[in-house]
Amino acid sequence: MKEHEQEMTEYVKSKNTKITSVQWDWESIEIQIVTPNAGGIPAGSKYKKLSIDGGFNEINDSNFLLSFVMSDNNQPEIESMYIQQTFRVGGKIFNG
Repeated sequence: MKEHEQEMTEYVKSKNTKITSVQWDWESIEIQIVTPNAGGIPAGSKYKKLSIDGGFNEINDSNFLLSFVMSDNNQPEIESMYIQQTFRVGGKIFNG
């Protein structure tokens, strides 16, 4: 993932113009198996996703969650990255 740090950072910054820097928590990387559902009813095939926590603008209690779909060979698909949890500071949504 570290080899894609610049791409990840640029992606995050593109989602909110008030974010000028991103800090990654490399120890937070987690891989999960996801079972899509529609109101509790399984809908679709299971897949793996990778998530990493981040902070921004050097704010101590800032956070967000960036996720990726994992390929069949267990590599994160960079083009699939998405913000899973929005930008927050102290638990409240960041408005800048």
